[in-house]
Amino acid sequence: MPKQSEQGEHGEHGRVKGQSPANITQHLKGMNFPCSKNDLIKHAKQNDADHSVMTLLQNMPDRQYASMADVMKSYDEAREEAA
Repeated sequence: MPKQSEQGEHGEHGRVKGQSPANITQHLKGMNFPCSKNDLIKHAKQNDADHSVMTLLQNMPDRQYASMADVMKSYDEAREEAA
């Protein structure tokens, strides 16, 4: 049986963990664009995003996002700055 830290709260549902692009898009699935940074954070929280996703979204620029591609561009920039 996996440890709680390995399985995670939603591990049994096969959710991707961490700051991977797949994890970000999974937690933003169904997002309506354009949207604000706060809209992204609220939507991710409603989709049970883990702490690392929430932190990354909070570190993204506070602006309007036109599409998921626009979000992913800022995601890449925020991730590089955090590294």
